Amino acid sequence: MVYHASLKHNLARLLVLLTLSLSMAGCCYSQPLNDEQARDLPTISSAWLAYWDTKSGNQELRQVKSKLTQVVYFAASFDAKDKLVIPPEILSSYKTNKKVEGRKDFLSFVNDCTDEKGKVKLKDTKVLQRVLADENARRKHIEAIVSLVQSNGFAGVEIDYENIWKDAKVAELFMQFLPELQAETSKANLGLRVVLEPSTPMQSKTFVQGPEYVVMAYNLFGLHSDVGPKANEKFLLKLLQRMETLPEPKSMALATGGCVWSNKDNPIFITEQQAVAMAEKSGAAVSVDTASRCKHFRYRVDLNVREVWYADAETIEYWTLVCKRSKVNRISIWRLGGNVAIKEII
Repeated sequence: MVYHASLKHNLARLLVLLTLSLSMAGCCYSQPLNDEQARDLPTISSAWLAYWDTKSGNQELRQVKSKLTQVVYFAASFDAKDKLVIPPEILSSYKTNKKVEGRKDFLSFVNDCTDEKGKVKLKDTKVLQRVLADENARRKHIEAIVSLVQSNGFAGVEIDYENIWKDAKVAELFMQFLPELQAETSKANLGLRVVLEPSTPMQSKTFVQGPEYVVMAYNLFGLHSDVGPKANEKFLLKLLQRMETLPEPKSMALATGGCVWSNKDNPIFITEQQAVAMAEKSGAAVSVDTASRCKHFRYRVDLNVREVWYADAETIEYWTLVCKRSKVNRISIWRLGGNVAIKEII
């Protein structure tokens, strides 16, 4: 009896020690990297090439082509009959650019819709209600996606459907769509990337294993707000924490360029090159924001006061470091084109 009691006592102590050991190991694993460790973690870089700026985008792509693991051609959208169409500028660029061994070229799909009169509605959820309406509709939509990608020689699909979380029904349909799309792209030996807005309820939704999930870490300030940076450390850290529940692999999307606000006109997005030209022409003193490492300046044209915030290579380097401290080293750059020194960004 004494022997059995002693054995039980020893087993209990071992279980406690094992539990504490595992707990401590888990804590250590979740600890962020220090700056030296984060810098040593290799960056896996991707970038978008947009149809409205293919000339500059193609020039920059040629400079960094060997450093990119993925190039995403942006983007196929819907016509008035819900048919998927690719802008001719994208197809021309894709056919012109030389393929690089080991790099995957993706075609992005967005829920922009052009009506019979040529008017474009951005981030349209109504078209998603139709093409994702039921299993049969989703099957046809997936077949159209896979066919378009394969027939044009792309290696993967990117889904960039936005505004979906504002509509509970569309969100439900989207979550049914993803595993079905993953199954079919896998059969077709195609890669799959899924772009998620910062507002995505990542911690309350169960996302299918398989795709790369790309979280947009920009527009903290922008067309919808007062002046400020597209991202800062606090914003990135909150997103990184929420991303922990996403399946691997996962990527953070960082944006180059910036925005200009005016007391007379609506704010507009600008490239880094445009921002630098504005500063040089106006003679404005450029400052650096500590929390975001973004550049910013103000200048006046008659009674029009303008304020500009923008990211440059140093900003992107800092944002990347913040991500890598949390062991997220897959970085997607929005976008190629309009940058001062693309080789320092990618």
